[in-house]
Amino acid sequence: EAEVARLTASPDLSQTGNYEMLRNESHNHVRFTYARGWVLPDQGIFFFDYSSTRRPPFAMPPMPEGKEVAHHLGRSKLGSGPKLRAVRAISVHLFLSAQQLRSLLLCFPEGEDRQDLFCLLHTRVVDPGRLLGPDLLLDGSLLRPDDARALLHRIGHLHCLNPIYPDGVQYTCNLMIYEERRVVDFLVQLAEKEPGGKVLGDRASDGGIGPLPLPASWSDKGVPVEEAVLTCVYEVANPNYPWRQQLAERYCVGHFEKS
Repeated sequence: EAEVARLTASPDLSQTGNYEMLRNESHNHVRFTYARGWVLPDQGIFFFDYSSTRRPPFAMPPMPEGKEVAHHLGRSKLGSGPKLRAVRAISVHLFLSAQQLRSLLLCFPEGEDRQDLFCLLHTRVVDPGRLLGPDLLLDGSLLRPDDARALLHRIGHLHCLNPIYPDGVQYTCNLMIYEERRVVDFLVQLAEKEPGGKVLGDRASDGGIGPLPLPASWSDKGVPVEEAVLTCVYEVANPNYPWRQQLAERYCVGHFEKS
């Protein structure tokens, strides 16, 4: 998948800017960045998350079987482990709507089980604009704030970015990390062509003076690589949806449409 993304000049959604799908890698609890030259050791514990860039084909409709899966899971007396294994076995054959995934999530208890199911099926959802918005990912009654933060870590900030509806969401980004810096760059570029659009950011290193507009130079020179954690939000009165569509093709994967 990484080689295909490079050859097709697809957006780089990796954690470190190397196109790799592996993230949060560690060997024997020591973090490192995977590269093609790395040789798998003969022993030890190799931990990683894998975040695929594959998405449903354009205009793929959700399958009615998704509703049947939720129906059977809801009636089953089995625990979460067997249910998750069953869904994993059929996941590559499913294409779901965000609403169908929501119904499936409700078949599992809050916490890590819902996180696991989201990780398993988010690449099979045909309407990512709804998936990554208040209908699902940002619905605190379905996925608690801790769950949403855990999914950002496990799946990736760019994978969880909603380029069509980024307004009013609080982003917390470490400017030393490629994917998080790219989220800020997306917001800065968005503000360039939306009249009145502004990215308000607050850095702890600023002494807590409150959110301020980000420097205009960042749109031309790029977001700086620096040891700073930026908490920001995007505000605009009149969204420019064609521009958002263009940015979606540069920063994200999948087919985002205005609903």
